[in-house]
Amino acid sequence: MMEVSRGTKPRRRVCEHCNKELCISQYTKHKQSFKEHGACDSKPKKVETKPKKVMARKHGSTKVLSGNTSTSSLPPSDNGGPSDEQILTAFTDPSKVQDGDPAALGLNQLVQQFTQLTSTVNQQLAAVNSKLLVMEERMAAYEAKANDDDEETSIYREPKVSIGFRDTLRRDLVGQLPDPWEFMFRMDNVYRAMKPENRPFVSTMGKTGSSNLTMVECEFGTVPKGSVLSYQRPLFPPGKVNLISNAPPMPALPLDGYRLDPPGCSFVPTAREQFHLNSIAISLYAAQKIEEGTREKGSRVDQHQYEKLRFSSARFGKVCAQKSLMEGYPEQAARSALKGSQTPNRKMESGTEVEYCRLMHVNYTSCGIVIHPDAPWLCATPDGIVYDPYEEPQFGITLMKCMSTNSHTECSYLEVDVGHIQIKKNHQYHWEVQGQLLVTGMQWCDFVVLAMDDFIVVRVRADAKVHREIRERMDHFYFDKYMPKLVALTST
Repeated sequence: MMEVSRGTKPRRRVCEHCNKELCISQYTKHKQSFKEHGACDSKPKKVETKPKKVMARKHGSTKVLSGNTSTSSLPPSDNGGPSDEQILTAFTDPSKVQDGDPAALGLNQLVQQFTQLTSTVNQQLAAVNSKLLVMEERMAAYEAKANDDDEETSIYREPKVSIGFRDTLRRDLVGQLPDPWEFMFRMDNVYRAMKPENRPFVSTMGKTGSSNLTMVECEFGTVPKGSVLSYQRPLFPPGKVNLISNAPPMPALPLDGYRLDPPGCSFVPTAREQFHLNSIAISLYAAQKIEEGTREKGSRVDQHQYEKLRFSSARFGKVCAQKSLMEGYPEQAARSALKGSQTPNRKMESGTEVEYCRLMHVNYTSCGIVIHPDAPWLCATPDGIVYDPYEEPQFGITLMKCMSTNSHTECSYLEVDVGHIQIKKNHQYHWEVQGQLLVTGMQWCDFVVLAMDDFIVVRVRADAKVHREIRERMDHFYFDKYMPKLVALTST
């Protein structure tokens, strides 16, 4: 190589093979190309590749398709094995191939590869089928759990769950509305300059005066009958919400014709205990009159007179949900029952029953204390009697619980089972609801959880198996532990 200098221009070099004068960068690439391809041409040589052979079947014969159209025979492979043409011949006409022929060996290799591939695919299909069987078994287990095979509980349907949201923004906007006649007079003064036929219709209302209109009460005060507020926000009497017109009257509890089995435990009462049992005995007619007479909220004192000598359903969970009770619980419960609760029976906010009825589209009437004549030592205090025209039977009860949490999702006694929200079986609220259904004779109860921002309604069905368990535990507890303490306290 020789260096060439041309004044101030960049240094250049001349290739000793082709005598080309190149700059330093071009000379470096030129030299690298010469080392790789053996020539000064920078373009690489084309590498000839064999055309790919494709096997195709046409009119019952097999032929080889290649990239070119020539029909020359294919050479054997470089590794000494059979060529593709020989393997093709052995595959199409095995009678022409001998045992030691290389084509037979190549055909055997293809058969082994195909067999191995087939076994792999079969293993993968078997794994997929096993997973599908596991999923089907799980789905069958869920369906079996949802539809219990027990003959006593299979007649009951799944719980009905409804969720509502409480409107806390407009709750405090309750009060007297502006005078509607003053508003009409103002409208008349505003549009007085306009012709009567051009005035808006609102300015022509109220010309006949208020003496010809019938006024009714609503949540916001007195409004004309037939107005929007008169039927969307009516003012219901205390303890009653009637959204469904022409509904049948609420039944008295316990229901007529509903009987309970005699107690299954055997005991010998003392003279005082027998006197106590005789004093709490009651007939069905008297029990229904007591329930109707204690429906009003102001009858809490009268209700306590009947409740203090009996064991209320609100305490069933203390006995049934725990395997063992504290030693002093019977006396403590007896003292609490005789003393009575100092708090009102209902701690719900005003309008809670109306929100519940609008969500479920039902009628509501407050319920008093329920005593069954076949078990007068037990009693139940539901919050209300409900009429649902879309349910069978149409009448049920409701139990409402107010929580200090923001949402019902924070309640620890609710759980999701097979896609349905329900009360936990080991919680005392579960035993309280079933105990109320046992005493009243109703077949369903709406368990309402009232939170700060929302509320949920869980419809619970009566369970005959749970009823027998409640009756057995409560009879043993009342006669063996509770009644002796209660009689001792009342006699002192």
